[in-house]
Amino acid sequence: MIWSLLVTACTATGCVEQSIQWFEDKQECIEFKLLHEELPKDGNWAFVNYKCEALTRVGDKFAT
Repeated sequence: MIWSLLVTACTATGCVEQSIQWFEDKQECIEFKLLHEELPKDGNWAFVNYKCEALTRVGDKFAT
């Protein structure tokens, strides 16, 4: 199984989500999530959230 570390950042007008990195091991994804949560926010984000999400293979691509 492939795990994706995702970041969601929101302002008052909307949110954006981006994959940061993929991992083969869930625990490694969680460790990197914790490291990213310790970093200071850049920009004027009202909300920043990190999560590890399992990816599913759809043909030759991955989807959440």
